[in-house]
Amino acid sequence: MTASCTTCGAALTAASAAEGLCGACLLAAALADESDLDSEGGESRTSLPAGTTLGAFRILRLLGRGGMATVYEARDGRLDRAVALKVLPPEFMHDAKFAERFEQEARVVAALEHPNIVPIHASGIDDGMPWMSMRLLTGGTIGTLLE
Repeated sequence: MTASCTTCGAALTAASAAEGLCGACLLAAALADESDLDSEGGESRTSLPAGTTLGAFRILRLLGRGGMATVYEARDGRLDRAVALKVLPPEFMHDAKFAERFEQEARVVAALEHPNIVPIHASGIDDGMPWMSMRLLTGGTIGTLLE
């Protein structure tokens, strides 16, 4: 019996079975940023809660979610500074390709120098979760700035 997407019913392959969703529904869910936040702008149940530690980082709040990772405002305890902490959720770890892409992204971005590219401070894996820490940019979302 073939597994099917819990949202649209499309057949799932081993590569598209993340969270029981097909690629299209997974992307749609990832792009629905508002559903990742509760009515007061706090974290949803699927986020790491504030106060959680991951390696040297203490999660302060959810900033956003993309197609592959979640970004938090966190405190780097080693360097005593606020950072943006991008984390690959554990549900993606069933496929080594996700972790490889995440690691490749960290290496590629770390090699770039440009004023419009957010620099990466460090990357690693703690508690089975790949992460990369980056400069925390304040001032709102791109959507807000465009308005």
